[in-house]
Amino acid sequence: MSTRHRSRIAIVTCAVAVLLLGVAIFSAGRSFGLFSENVAETGFRPLADALSGSGANRVCEQGDAGFGPDNSSPWYKAVFAAPASIDLTDEVTRAAARQGFVLSSLRIAAPGASQKLYQGTSSNRTLTIAVYQHGASMNTCAGSTTASSRSSSVELTLEYPSNTTGKAAPVEVQSTEPAPDPATWYDQKFGTFVAVAVTGLGSSTVALPAGARSGLLTITHAGSNRFRISAVDAGGTSTGEKIVDTVGDYSGVTAFGVPSTGAIPSTLLVDTDGPWSITLSPLADALPLGVAAEGSGDRVFRYDGPNRDLALRSTGSSLFEIRQIKDPGAPLIVAFEDTGVFSGSGSISEGPSIVVVHSNGDWTIR
Repeated sequence: MSTRHRSRIAIVTCAVAVLLLGVAIFSAGRSFGLFSENVAETGFRPLADALSGSGANRVCEQGDAGFGPDNSSPWYKAVFAAPASIDLTDEVTRAAARQGFVLSSLRIAAPGASQKLYQGTSSNRTLTIAVYQHGASMNTCAGSTTASSRSSSVELTLEYPSNTTGKAAPVEVQSTEPAPDPATWYDQKFGTFVAVAVTGLGSSTVALPAGARSGLLTITHAGSNRFRISAVDAGGTSTGEKIVDTVGDYSGVTAFGVPSTGAIPSTLLVDTDGPWSITLSPLADALPLGVAAEGSGDRVFRYDGPNRDLALRSTGSSLFEIRQIKDPGAPLIVAFEDTGVFSGSGSISEGPSIVVVHSNGDWTIR
């Protein structure tokens, strides 16, 4: 075999070896996500564009495509800062809502604290938001820092389902404040009992469960005539509550025993000629009122947040009212009241409290 021929064989052999090595390196890199797109970063872009468009600046960012040996969930985190003239909480919650996230208060620090935490899910994605007001201590991508006294900062973490299991792992939010147990407070203030469901046709009575001095009522009614629910005490005397008083079909969530009239309700009186259903449950089971809420008809929420201004819209034809109750015996706080189609504003004070929405149409709270 000639020297030239042996040289050609050696060159081809080396080329094949280099090619195989390259394939091995590429395969290994792909297994660790070195050449994979971080879908969380891609999904985050509309949020980033919205915040940048509002005047906020991206301070730092971090992310992981989720192909490493210690992490299988794609995630992306970014910190934005904005001048005090920009309401970062409002901007980020509106941006999140446009991407399908309905945020709820995740953990509220002590009253007056400068950190607010929210979380929401959409299409099995989890978005966690930490808003730091002026001068608040926070954790940036690179470590601990302090927000400027003239600016606010917001940290957003978007996590996608695991690449291997398809399940979304919980996002861990750092906080020096212990997580409260809201249910205990509501049970102590408003009482607790075993939830029950009752159905009927026409006028009837519903005995309240033992311990149910106040609670939630999830109600449906079908019919064209008048539909009323009121309460009486153990002696049959009215407690003075008009829990529901309407005409026609009804579907909603309302409350009884708040605020207390001084009489302890014992029985509900249902006045109708149509079919109905009532589920009675403790007020601790009410849904939390998040940063944004929307619905139709009557609803009841728990509110555990700080003093808050509300942007309100309603399409109903009659009264739209928001009430806040902090204690069964405390005076009723009317946060907002108006009639017909409108767009307005109101406010609620620091929780914990019960927030009752009365409406006969669609509404939104921001």
